[in-house]
Amino acid sequence: MCGFSAWLSRYCRTDSWQLRNVAADRSSAKVLAELRGLLDEWMGTTGDPRATTDDDRWDRYPYN
Repeated sequence: MCGFSAWLSRYCRTDSWQLRNVAADRSSAKVLAELRGLLDEWMGTTGDPRATTDDDRWDRYPYN
């Protein structure tokens, strides 16, 4: 998680209002992959049904 801490510190200094979407930014790809991996691991550990089944209702839910 060390890479994330350094990235977050730099990002917060340059975009403190977090207006820029960095998910599509190539310079953030390594951090994004690290965070996605941590989220997947946590979801599996906690038994989150979105990680443990093939149920796609979460992708089809009408959020509006």
